[in-house]
Amino acid sequence: MKPKLGLEMRPANTQEVQLVCNCCGQPYYPNKSWEDRLRAVIFGTERFAICPLCTQSPPRDVFQDEAHRRRCLAEVRRLQRLFEQAQSSARNKSRRRRTK
Repeated sequence: MKPKLGLEMRPANTQEVQLVCNCCGQPYYPNKSWEDRLRAVIFGTERFAICPLCTQSPPRDVFQDEAHRRRCLAEVRRLQRLFEQAQSSARNKSRRRRTK
């Protein structure tokens, strides 16, 4: 007779900590994000098919929601401003280095 280890499998409620996108409201999965971006590049997508924050394709009901489209536009504008600010600060730093 084998000794029992005292281990057994039981269903248990667990809490899972996830990042949730503020734009499309879905949990962030890095693998899904990568697959969705690859699918978008290969097959092409229509506008708003990829969330600008989490780079995942939103579910059909979210995709068709007008509020989601407004959030996407706002996020794209915000990200564009951040990019332009970073570019201008990088240019200013390189100019200061040349003048020294």
